[in-house]
Amino acid sequence: MFSGIILERAKIVEMKNDGVGRRFSLEVSLASQRHLKEGSSVSLNGVCFTVTLKRLRTFEVETMPQTLRMTTVPDWKEGDLLNFEPSLKLGDEIGGHLVFGHADGVGEVEKCLYEGTSTVMTIRTSEETICMIAPRASVAVDGVSLTVVDCKDGAFRVSLLPETLKATTLGGLKSGGKVNVEIDMLMRYAYQLLHKH
Repeated sequence: MFSGIILERAKIVEMKNDGVGRRFSLEVSLASQRHLKEGSSVSLNGVCFTVTLKRLRTFEVETMPQTLRMTTVPDWKEGDLLNFEPSLKLGDEIGGHLVFGHADGVGEVEKCLYEGTSTVMTIRTSEETICMIAPRASVAVDGVSLTVVDCKDGAFRVSLLPETLKATTLGGLKSGGKVNVEIDMLMRYAYQLLHKH
């Protein structure tokens, strides 16, 4: 489990296809490396992975076919920077909201507009996902905990502060860019309870 507060970005240093999935080797700071071990959970652009191998400067993760179908992982390539967050430990501050790393699908950036010191990003996503997103609720976009400004016509808007743009990969997104979207788990449970047949 994660909080959606990104402290650094991991760099993909190597990628290999292994038949059914893909294997990634990533580099993070030494400070983050000290908290990792084989079996640790990490979030990369909002997708939960298990560390399968840890070296001095790098660690490895592997994907499953379902992950490749549901996320932006097939688009990742060597040299890419990904939002990185280690899993929460009991007693850690939850600065954002509870993020599980189980992306509900892929969204597409429709536009980015400046409003004062913030940037408002419009993201279009599937009907199955958008019906569980509501104004002022939380949403994770590429693993970043954000608050929904509004939601209409199959898209939702989030407001991004300059610090968020600088500290995460969201600052490099342009119209047409793809992102992993995870619904707030509380919204999912509420929706399912209300729509049970």
